[in-house]
Amino acid sequence: MSSLLHGDRASIRDRWDNPQGKILRQEIINFWNAQKSSGTIDFNTFISTSKSEFGPRNDNDGKIDLDGFIFITDFLTHDTPYIIKSATFRHGKFDGVIMRNVSFSDVVLNNSTFLNASIRDIEMTNDTIFNNVDVSFAHIVSLKGLNSNNMQLPLTFEKITYTHLCGTVRRKFISGTKPTFTRTYTYFEHVETENMNRSNQKIIKEYIDWFEHTWSTTMNLKRIVRWNGKIELGWNHGFVIFTLTSKNWSSFWILARCIFFFHFASAITIFFAKSHFKGIGSILGAWYYTIVTFTTLGYGDTYPLDWLGRLIAGIIAMVGYLSLALLIYLFTRKIDKTY
Repeated sequence: MSSLLHGDRASIRDRWDNPQGKILRQEIINFWNAQKSSGTIDFNTFISTSKSEFGPRNDNDGKIDLDGFIFITDFLTHDTPYIIKSATFRHGKFDGVIMRNVSFSDVVLNNSTFLNASIRDIEMTNDTIFNNVDVSFAHIVSLKGLNSNNMQLPLTFEKITYTHLCGTVRRKFISGTKPTFTRTYTYFEHVETENMNRSNQKIIKEYIDWFEHTWSTTMNLKRIVRWNGKIELGWNHGFVIFTLTSKNWSSFWILARCIFFFHFASAITIFFAKSHFKGIGSILGAWYYTIVTFTTLGYGDTYPLDWLGRLIAGIIAMVGYLSLALLIYLFTRKIDKTY
């Protein structure tokens, strides 16, 4: 049995599928279920009382080697909080697990995966190592204790796309539909980021803070038109501006789409208000004037004739300046993330 625990790392994938591994796995499950109700699963006890030839690996500082262990879906679920102590789960497979009310103490979780996992009320102590963990598509609520010491290498996660976010905001505005989590991104809520102070943790810290604020605000958005005995406009002031200019906004594609739709709407407006402009004879002419004004080139061959035309032209020019500023901002963000 000791060869299973001390075998080379190349066999980590199939170590739990051979006959010895299956016996060891079942003993671990029995021990786990027996200890869980006591509030502490201390693998030091498991090492000293097991009938099998268990033993610690030297490079794990005496902790039992459970590298590559595969957890079943509800294995980590319990009604009351409990602590997992003194084990190494490097390359552990927590994919799809439902994890509730768990504290990790003196545990190594390096290179483990929590793909599609549902994680709630989890705490990591200072002596737990949580490096290079993959939480892609996981649902994480209340994760405490992450800091510069126990997470020296950042998490791998899946960002929400701006197409999905904008669609969620649109549905909330129009129909009041409450946003729901879909397994296309990693969901973060009440994740402690205050002690993530390493330079390589900057991006994930900023993203988590941005995601939590954006999602919380989206949840509280009012419908753009509601009927409560009267027509009433609802609006969360500044939210759209925040979403488009927030520190983690880095989508050239979204900016390009916004500019295109603004140009289209402006060209239609100018075409139907062409009596207020000189030189507008067709929709293409209106589109041309929109582009020239948006980029503030102003050739002078087409221009507004009265206050309404000037107002429209002024709005287009201001949006053009804002779009240029956003474009420069996106370039600097890309450079900042790269270097």
